[in-house]
Amino acid sequence: MWKFIDRSVCLTVENSDRIDDFIKDSKRVGLDVEIIYNSRVLRSKICPPIQMIKISPSCCGDTCQSLTKNHLNVIRESYESGKKRVLIFEDDARWSKSLNMDKLRRVLDWVKENNPDIFFFGYLCYPNFFGTSINKDILRLNNPLLAHAYILNRNAMSSILEDYDKIINERISIDSYYAHFTPNLNKYGSFPILSYQSTEPYHYKETKQNIRLNFVPFNTLMDVSNRFTYYSESISPALFAAVILAFLISLMIKSSCLFVL
Repeated sequence: MWKFIDRSVCLTVENSDRIDDFIKDSKRVGLDVEIIYNSRVLRSKICPPIQMIKISPSCCGDTCQSLTKNHLNVIRESYESGKKRVLIFEDDARWSKSLNMDKLRRVLDWVKENNPDIFFFGYLCYPNFFGTSINKDILRLNNPLLAHAYILNRNAMSSILEDYDKIINERISIDSYYAHFTPNLNKYGSFPILSYQSTEPYHYKETKQNIRLNFVPFNTLMDVSNRFTYYSESISPALFAAVILAFLISLMIKSSCLFVL
C-alpha cells in the first residue's frame, strides 16, 4: 500500500535512542524507511506554541534550524532525483497504538488518487481550529503545525525549494513554514490523526486531537447530550466553552466547517 510513494525517509541523529523503536513501529504498518543520520546539535529551548504562531525568530534556535535544514535537504535531493512523492518522518513519530489498518489503507488510497500537495499523518491545528471534512477519514487543513510525519508531492517540493533562502535567512522552523507560509499549497490530513510525536508533551494529547464537531443540527436531544458529555470529559473547561460558542454560531450561519481540536 506504500508503493506509490517514491521515497520514505526518517530524519535522526547519531546515537539516537529513538530510532530502533521507530524502525520497529514502522514495520508494524509494513513500511521500510531510509534512515538519514545527521550530526547531533545541542538542544536549544523549545518555544511555546504561542511563539510559533508569532513566527518569532528567537523560537527557532540551533537545534530547530538544523532540523529544518535536514528536512530541506531531503526535499531537494528528492526533487532533483525526480521523485514524485516523498514521505518524511522525524524519529519521534509513532503510529497510533489503536491504528486501524483498514483506515490507513483508505487514507493512502485517497492520497494516491488525489495527490495533495502536503498530506499530514499528524498535525496540530493551532491557532485556527477549523478544518473542512472531505470524508470520514480526511480533513482539509488551514494552518497545521508539526512536521513529524507527512507526504509532499512534486509541486510542493518545487514551491518549498523556491523559499529555501527565506526559510534559512529568516530562521523559520519547518513546522511554522508549512503552517503559515504556504497559502499556495493545498494541505490535508488524516482524521483522526494517525501518527503522534512521542516527545512533544505540550503539543497535544491523543484524545484532544481525535475530537470533531460536525456543525449540523443534531437529530435528537439525546444525541446532543451524549456528544456534549464526551467532549466535556475530553477537553478543558475553557476549550469546551469555546466549542459550545462555535457550535451556536455555526447553527446561526449554517457553517459547513468542522471544528478540530
